[in-house]
Amino acid sequence: MKKLVNLYIVLFMLDGIFSLLDVVVARLTGVQAFGAMRGLMGFGPFMLAFPLYCIMGCMGGFPKRTVLPMVLFVAWSTLFFGLPLPIYLGTKTTELLLSVAQPALGLWVLFEIRRSGRNEGWLHGPGAFEGIQFSGKRTWGFLAANVFGVVPLLALYLGLSASIGVAHRTKGFVHLGPRGVSVEARTYRCNDKSIFLLPSVHIAEGSFYTDLMEELPTGKTVILPEGVTDTENLLSGGMGYDKLAPALGLVAQNGQTFSANPEIATTACDIDVSTLSPEVVAFLNAKGKFFRKMDTEDRRAALLEYITTPVPDEKLLWKEIVEDRNARVVACIHDSMETYDYIAVPWGAAHMPGIEKELLDAGAKQVDRRRVWVMRWPPNGK
Repeated sequence: MKKLVNLYIVLFMLDGIFSLLDVVVARLTGVQAFGAMRGLMGFGPFMLAFPLYCIMGCMGGFPKRTVLPMVLFVAWSTLFFGLPLPIYLGTKTTELLLSVAQPALGLWVLFEIRRSGRNEGWLHGPGAFEGIQFSGKRTWGFLAANVFGVVPLLALYLGLSASIGVAHRTKGFVHLGPRGVSVEARTYRCNDKSIFLLPSVHIAEGSFYTDLMEELPTGKTVILPEGVTDTENLLSGGMGYDKLAPALGLVAQNGQTFSANPEIATTACDIDVSTLSPEVVAFLNAKGKFFRKMDTEDRRAALLEYITTPVPDEKLLWKEIVEDRNARVVACIHDSMETYDYIAVPWGAAHMPGIEKELLDAGAKQVDRRRVWVMRWPPNGK
């Protein structure tokens, strides 16, 4: 047992050191020179964490003080990605903090072992495990505590983290809660005109799309629906969700969802696929083909193509898919104010924070908000 615990401490320290080196060197040079060693060293602490956790729960006299913090840190940083830190700090900053915290925790463990007085060195000696023995009573208590305490608390922790993350990323336009997923439709006034930001999603319960539009006036109203054009037929893979939605018991949004009312004008206002970079188009094609063929015999080939297609640079993807299109629809909103009194923007929820910021910067004021359910748990009561 002593050798196993000491091995875990050494592997934990090495993993922390190589993680810190990898992050620092990558920040300075852009090259992950220690990535392979980091992955190799991280495998040991990850695989041994759960067995050691179980041993601690079943054995009396186990030195938990110096082992449990490492086991919990490994679980938190690998299984749960350090939540909720990435939500507010971003993944890169969180990765740096975790890479600093791990060797620091390892040093604390070493000093704690040295300070205990039962060891002459920096690792556990035989005296640290004197009197350790299996306890049936302790084992049953450990199982009960995990089943009725730890598991529910972990589910609550992950649920709250997901809810906080979604609300933070979307500036409150999307809510994830115990009852289901909902969006917040907001109304703004600008130059005596009303602007309706209606956050949409690609798949939802059938009632969502009608509920989203139900309070829209019909007089002097225009809808600016989301929908890129493809004049050069570059999107060979398609972008529909018609295959995915039925599998989830939901309905897919289509091009006519927000333009079926003949009493309300509709103006196309989006970019053309030809304005996107080739790598972004290739990625969208692979993604669209995967969704379109997910229930056919070609699904494995489509999945392989999707996985092997290089993901474009994150900044480039965000700029072309979100920022450039946001700028386009905001310009259309201002142009529409010259003719219409009510402008509705039923665009994807990811676009809403950027569109809202542009409107607020232009002097618009929020005057109303309402919740619209996307789906409830379980969807459609099934």
